[in-house]
Amino acid sequence: MKHIAYGNIAQQNEEKEVIIDSLKKMNCPVFIESDIDNRREKWTEFIDILQEGDTAIIYSFSNTFVNYHDMIFFLKYCFLLQVFLFLQQSYYLCCFLKYSNLVEKILYSLWE
Repeated sequence: MKHIAYGNIAQQNEEKEVIIDSLKKMNCPVFIESDIDNRREKWTEFIDILQEGDTAIIYSFSNTFVNYHDMIFFLKYCFLLQVFLFLQQSYYLCCFLKYSNLVEKILYSLWE
């Protein structure tokens, strides 16, 4: 059970230093996407290293995902691997996601 962080600072409008600093404060491996590239190599590395029981730390949904499809894929992936998701910008949402079965119900309905 380990913590692993990901941040995407390739967008022009992102507060790059804030994102990097806040992720590095988590004292865990940090994958930073800094190039505008469709391959998203750091994202692939981040996904590949996640294992059952890990905590995936992301700065925010809007910072991490390119589109809705990517977000749903990641939520399903975390659900299947039993990976806890921690959103740095939204601590209260994280608590809700962790202690609520609402997300489980949403994912089941999307899975069908």
